[in-house]
Amino acid sequence: MKYVVLALLAFGCQDAKKKPAPAPPPTPAATPQRELCVVALAMFERFVDTGDPGATPEQVGKVKIALIDRCVQDSWSEAALACMRAAKDPHATFACWNEHLTKEQRDAASKALGSLGQ
Repeated sequence: MKYVVLALLAFGCQDAKKKPAPAPPPTPAATPQRELCVVALAMFERFVDTGDPGATPEQVGKVKIALIDRCVQDSWSEAALACMRAAKDPHATFACWNEHLTKEQRDAASKALGSLGQ
């Protein structure tokens, strides 16, 4: 009987070892483009308008992440990023957006931001 209990315990411990722990969500890889986007949009976030004056830091963070993702995926140009880094006010940022991003890039970013409200 003693050996049966030990065998069951050993078998039970093996089953627990077979189940891997759930993997953490993947973190975006740090690429040169991502780093450029993060730096450019760090300045840009001062002027982010979430459409809600009472937006929480979490909501503003989601906007920033969505824009960084679009910046990386759509390969925003160095000219656009340099312009955004240098922008001193919302008007200058808006000018960078319109002058240096293609219509497709602006549309993709707008669509990503629009999906945050859903």
